[in-house]
Amino acid sequence: MLGKVLCRAAAHARLLTVSISHGTDEKLHPVTREDLRRFDTLPPSESDSWGKPDSSPPPPAEQQAEAAAQMLAEATTELTAKIARLRAELEARAAVDDEAWRVQQAVQRQEEADSMKMLALLREQDDAFAFQLSEATADVEAAVLRRMREEQAALEAEYVEAMQQMAQQHEAVLAEVRAAAEAEKEAAVAESVALAEARMQLELDTAVAEERARAGAKLAALDLEVSALAAVLSHDSQYKLTSHATHQLSATVLGIEESLTRRSMVPSAKALRALPTLAAALKDELLIEATAPLAGKGADRYAQVPTLAQLSKRFVDVASAGCTASLVPEGTGMWGYALAQVASLLTVGGSRGGSTPLNVSDTALIFSRASEALEQGALLEAVSEVRKLHGPPASAARGWLEAAEERLLLEQILTIAKAESAIAMAALS
Repeated sequence: MLGKVLCRAAAHARLLTVSISHGTDEKLHPVTREDLRRFDTLPPSESDSWGKPDSSPPPPAEQQAEAAAQMLAEATTELTAKIARLRAELEARAAVDDEAWRVQQAVQRQEEADSMKMLALLREQDDAFAFQLSEATADVEAAVLRRMREEQAALEAEYVEAMQQMAQQHEAVLAEVRAAAEAEKEAAVAESVALAEARMQLELDTAVAEERARAGAKLAALDLEVSALAAVLSHDSQYKLTSHATHQLSATVLGIEESLTRRSMVPSAKALRALPTLAAALKDELLIEATAPLAGKGADRYAQVPTLAQLSKRFVDVASAGCTASLVPEGTGMWGYALAQVASLLTVGGSRGGSTPLNVSDTALIFSRASEALEQGALLEAVSEVRKLHGPPASAARGWLEAAEERLLLEQILTIAKAESAIAMAALS
């Protein structure tokens, strides 16, 4: 029986604890009999032996009662403390709610005051805007009035100008009509004069034709004799001019070749300038077209072209610079150029003797083949190889390539000139 009492007291305490912990912001509700009945479902045998072994003897009734009373007192004390804490917390929350209510009322009053101030400010702005609008309307009306007056004045000026133009046009039409009438009169007079002149001219032409026929018969007889004599003289003069120009062309070409090969100290610019003149004298279209670059200052430029030996000697430095330029990485500056020079000496140095190394760049191969062609005297083949370059190596070899191309062009011009000279000499013989 005492065990049941203890169980009920403990259950009651747990219920109060749960209700307090779950209802901190809710009201406490009393514990009903239905809540306590849930703990009466234990069988007597289980409730009597709860918490004790079956073999031990039951404690005295007084000890059990004291223990139950002590537990009940502790639970009551704990419940009282919790109720006091809850009451204090509820009072604090009520004070907070009162303070929040007062703050809300103050905020509401402040918002009403701000609304009244804003309404007054809006009214002031509305009045100011209405005043500005009235001023702007007055300004616009004044501007429109000024514009209308200006447009009216412009229209009046245009009307006056149009009337003046119409008067001028009327006077011009009258002048044209008068001029047309005078022209018709002059045309009639001129027609009469023309008819008279035509009759006189017809008579004159008839007389002249008769006289011309008589003189023509005499001149025709003389023309045959003069034509035969002129043909003989013209052929002889043309033969002499062609022969002289042909010999001059041969001598000029020979002098240019000796001067360009440095076997003669006579400057070749004068001889080069003479080639277009001789081509015109011979009336050779091919030679005229071939020597066209030598006209004007072109002869002075082509007179300075280097020889094959000079080009070969210069190509050694050009090949070295081109190989070095092909090995310089982009953006490396002087260090990259120095490393490229070392690499160029290691890779290209052995290719100058004529043998092509196996592990060299395409640029080095091109320069090697061009060098071999120059050693064999094949300038055209060397130029063809150098034209395959691109990028920095091509820039390094651009000056040499231009000089070599000028040398080739000059040699072609001289070849054509010698061929045309030989043909002309053969024709004369």
